[in-house]
Amino acid sequence: MRVWRHFRRLVHETTGLIKWQFVLGSGNGVRSQTRFRYPEPQTVLPSRFQQMQHNGGIQPGFLDVVIVPCVLALKGEHVWVMEYDVDYSGCWADFFAPLAETPADVLTSTLVHVSECEDWAHWPTAAFPAWVDVRHVHRAFHPLMRLSSRFARAYTMMMLDPDWGGHSEFTIPTAAAAAGAVLEDLGGEGTFTPPARWRASYENTPSHPDLSPGTFVWRPAREHYFHECPQVFPVLDRLYHPVKPCGGAGPAGGARPFRDAQPPP
Repeated sequence: MRVWRHFRRLVHETTGLIKWQFVLGSGNGVRSQTRFRYPEPQTVLPSRFQQMQHNGGIQPGFLDVVIVPCVLALKGEHVWVMEYDVDYSGCWADFFAPLAETPADVLTSTLVHVSECEDWAHWPTAAFPAWVDVRHVHRAFHPLMRLSSRFARAYTMMMLDPDWGGHSEFTIPTAAAAAGAVLEDLGGEGTFTPPARWRASYENTPSHPDLSPGTFVWRPAREHYFHECPQVFPVLDRLYHPVKPCGGAGPAGGARPFRDAQPPP
């Protein structure tokens, strides 16, 4: 299986840095196949779970209903979350090692204020409590991110308020900013990117609906992973997304082959 070989490269190249868990999703539902037990999503995020059901499934915008219970179950101080269609045109350790020391509660990509991406397709569904200042309203791009367990717990409490609504690429960074959590960008551009990581990990265009042009975008997709066909990755040592080895949403009609990781004890 091509996705499994991609995963094995990730595991091999980050040995000693990160302990990965393979999580296989079930299409558009919340149930996942894992080797660890996690709490029921409807008990962890009841309001978000109800919104997800009304939405007809986790796509688009309710992956937090799956992710946060897994983050809490893994019990790491920080937990990496990666989708199967993320790739890196270099050694994975070279990407992850410099990030090990940052204490950020939310470490993700394309962290921008609403004023910097007013044409984002999911703003019409975004909702938040009256106490949240518009200065805290942000969106991000989450194919690869890291959450602290501290923030994951805070997020579950904040999302009990039914006034929150919309895409998790809005709720996660906005709730974090409103709660005073530490947000950082993985290495793109913008105010959340530390100077040492400026454009160090990926490029994209936050103002464009597809985030294109760039390496870490919503569309267009590549068909081959870096280890299969490195010559189609024009810039080395960069994150790439999406890589769709099955030519569509992914194996099994949208399965989520892996996304959660736990630092070694």
